Amino acid sequence: MTREVIFAGNRISFSLDQKSQQVILKVDSREHLLSFEEMDTGKLLLTTPHGQFPARVVRQKDHIFVWLAGRVYDFMVPSTEHGDAEGASGSENEIRAPMPGNLLKLFFSEGDVVQEGQPVVVVEAMKMEHALRAPRNGTIERIHSSVGRIVDNDELIVSLVTES
Repeated sequence: MTREVIFAGNRISFSLDQKSQQVILKVDSREHLLSFEEMDTGKLLLTTPHGQFPARVVRQKDHIFVWLAGRVYDFMVPSTEHGDAEGASGSENEIRAPMPGNLLKLFFSEGDVVQEGQPVVVVEAMKMEHALRAPRNGTIERIHSSVGRIVDNDELIVSLVTES
């Protein structure tokens, strides 16, 4: 079965064969073959023509976060629902921890205006710093945590003012 994700505004299609544990990525008109081995829940060992790479994968609502080679990749899963599904607005107004970790930095205060994609908080998890970005343009309504606090997986960290 072929699926799509969006990364940096570009649609990437891929097909996954779980039996052979292979993925064929189609980016623009080029295909890339990867194989993977699940080491533990959410932990993979990816094999490419360039070598083997450990990766961590976490799904949070309509995003898939991949930690690979010291970088975090945020893939958006396109909605298969028509229009704005009920509850989708919640994810547009929230920044949640993608995994347990230490809240290292808050770049804004309540009432500040943020732009879509702008780093709002940094969480340290798995010995790496992960910048969590604003899901849309908006105003910070509430900060639900504080620097130095341990946050749980999917814990609400920042709320944006609900658009009317």
